[in-house]
Amino acid sequence: MMDASEMYPEGYHPRDIKKSRDYTKRAKYYSRTQKPPKYYFVGFGRAKIYADSSVLDKPVWGLDKTVPEFSSSTSRLCDPFATDVYYLGHMLREEFILVRSPIHLDVIKG
Repeated sequence: MMDASEMYPEGYHPRDIKKSRDYTKRAKYYSRTQKPPKYYFVGFGRAKIYADSSVLDKPVWGLDKTVPEFSSSTSRLCDPFATDVYYLGHMLREEFILVRSPIHLDVIKG
């Protein structure tokens, strides 16, 4: 989830971010480099609390089926923290790096 309130201090219209909230004028905005947005990671519905950081658990199946722990059909125990790091890194790669840098796709994939 992204909070762009710093980029658009007076808000913007939900159908056209170039327009003000009441759609009467252009929305005042700053670039991402001038006022960087804040990103929040949400969706911890399947989260678990562990008493120790050296734990092995059954993998939690999510939408991302590329996790290395899921490469075998068996439900072997794995490190849930490493899986979380993979999920986060893969999401950043797919949603930010590959989408925003089409020129460098071969370098990133290689």
